[in-house]
Amino acid sequence: MAIPIRDSLDLSGPGVICLIGGGGKTSLMFRLANELAEAGSRVLSTTTTNVHFPSKEQSAVTLVADTAQTLAARSVSFLKMHRHLSAGSLHVKSTGKLKGFSAPVIDEIWHAGCFDWVIVEADGARQLPIKASDTYEPVMPGVTTTVIHVTGLDALDTPLDEAHVHRSAIFSCNTGLALGSRVDISAIAVSCVLETQKACVLAGSDPAAVVWLNKADDPGRVTAGHAIAARLQKDRQNWQKRDVQQGKGKALIHHNKACPWPGRVVIASLSDPDPVKGVVVL
Repeated sequence: MAIPIRDSLDLSGPGVICLIGGGGKTSLMFRLANELAEAGSRVLSTTTTNVHFPSKEQSAVTLVADTAQTLAARSVSFLKMHRHLSAGSLHVKSTGKLKGFSAPVIDEIWHAGCFDWVIVEADGARQLPIKASDTYEPVMPGVTTTVIHVTGLDALDTPLDEAHVHRSAIFSCNTGLALGSRVDISAIAVSCVLETQKACVLAGSDPAAVVWLNKADDPGRVTAGHAIAARLQKDRQNWQKRDVQQGKGKALIHHNKACPWPGRVVIASLSDPDPVKGVVVL
């Protein structure tokens, strides 16, 4: 029996979902938004960075507004006809991109009360399946209730370089994997934890955290996804907090607060009509 995406994520009530990482954030955002809308919720999909302007298949209505107040006022009439809207602050027609909102504006949009769910793409990955974040990302709203870290399983066994891993030097510092080496299960597991913890701390709202392992398009990748989940389960008890690193070994983030651990791993293939292939609770 197919598992709905919302059930795989254990979503329990209205909230703000932030997607980080690489390898399928945009696809997940629109699949989840439309699923929640079909279940009767009022849903907004947006970004704190830039995304390609949504197609009509992704979102029937995309609004451009420069303030949360303008967006809220314009959304009222459209929500009578459509349960899912997309929005940004500027349509850059020369690039085909939709510029998003700042984190404080996302907070204002949520507090306006027009939507049951706001889904935010909170960083970019240059279309690559895996990444490490720089100092200025992800851009996390303070009202975030769930963080979903997305990684493409097609990153496994690829070279650790800029052609395959976005911000490969930072990824190397974070995971201890040498540049030019093959990306392995251990490196993916460490990256998932560090990036998820960083996003949760930046949000400052004690959000739930989920690791979404995408592109499990064949049995071998499904098995790899379960191996990464098993590594996360094994390491949870023994984990010693690390500092997320930037480039030349400088500590990017220091904090005394206990780092949150992902609560579950979802193994999925968003190219499949029934995308969820497995769920592991950590």
